[in-house]
Amino acid sequence: MTVEGNPVLLPTPDRKDTGLRRRAPRVAWASVAGAAAVMIAMIFVSYRLHGQIEGKKAQLKDLETRYSELDTNYRELETSFNQLRYLFSLLPPEPPKGALPPKEALPATGALPANAASKLPSRVYLDIANESQRSKAEITAARLRSAGYIVPRIGGILCVGSLAPKNTQLRYFQRSDEQGTDLPGIIKTLQQSNVDAYPQYVPPKGSAVRPGQFELWFGPGG
Repeated sequence: MTVEGNPVLLPTPDRKDTGLRRRAPRVAWASVAGAAAVMIAMIFVSYRLHGQIEGKKAQLKDLETRYSELDTNYRELETSFNQLRYLFSLLPPEPPKGALPPKEALPATGALPANAASKLPSRVYLDIANESQRSKAEITAARLRSAGYIVPRIGGILCVGSLAPKNTQLRYFQRSDEQGTDLPGIIKTLQQSNVDAYPQYVPPKGSAVRPGQFELWFGPGG
């Protein structure tokens, strides 16, 4: 009798194999469900991070806008201050109140005594013909400060527009500065900043101007 004709001789199915075959689909579906859950969690986290990033970008843009507005206001105030400084420089000096100082206290020209002026470092004001020269003027001012000269940070760079000379000038207001070391020293410092300025004596008008006070006037092409 053959094996096929005798049921007793047929192989009996293994229960372990049957159980594995039954569990395989469930394991596969569980894996798919787990992967889907992980993907959904990642999408959710990514969405939240994207929202936070966009919120930070909006805050940064708002801060940049506010900074731009404050910077514009500052420049407008600085320009107004510079204009006021220039207008005040054109006003005649206010008559002294009270007793007049002795005649020997001041020279006839109204300048400070030489010994008093020598104790003060030279001061340089910068005047530009147009706003496009401001960055160059700021670099020049920084180099002058490094050389030991005083350049006021507030009201130190004034835009004079059509009042600017044709060529860049370094103006001084006391003849004694012609024999001093500051005039050639300032010119040398300006040359290091690629600023070609020729010295120009300007008699003081009305008010007393101490020795060692200079004004650098940029020409339109300076």
